[in-house]
Amino acid sequence: MSTTSSSEDLLLDQIAEEFEERLRNGEQPTPSEYARQYPQLAEHILPFLKTITELVQTQELLSHEESRTPQPPETGPDLQIIELIGSGGMGSVWKAHQLSLDRPVAIKVLQHQTSGWGNSSQRFLEEARIASLLVHDHIVPVHE
Repeated sequence: MSTTSSSEDLLLDQIAEEFEERLRNGEQPTPSEYARQYPQLAEHILPFLKTITELVQTQELLSHEESRTPQPPETGPDLQIIELIGSGGMGSVWKAHQLSLDRPVAIKVLQHQTSGWGNSSQRFLEEARIASLLVHDHIVPVHE
């Protein structure tokens, strides 16, 4: 790969900025489109813009994942939410403190989009009923 002059570096920067802006605006520009437009920089443009494409896609995926992070549930005055323990396809589990009995508790919450699915609510209640029958040191008791 050959080196570029400062004017070519400046042009590459401008191309990269335009390319990234177009990607973020929902367009689908291709590195080869720019390589055809700037043949003198094609060997630099192709790998550079492919990398930018991968970075933008990764940032969008991470941003989408962050937006799906469960939010703490609304609880009554007797419960103080401490932290998220885990989450899955059906809901999330939160560590909390029950103030009236001064004890740690776990709260399982159905996801909002899941709660509208007919069988999900029933499965959730059935899981709670079954878990409430189990008594073991490594199983959190179900209170309600």
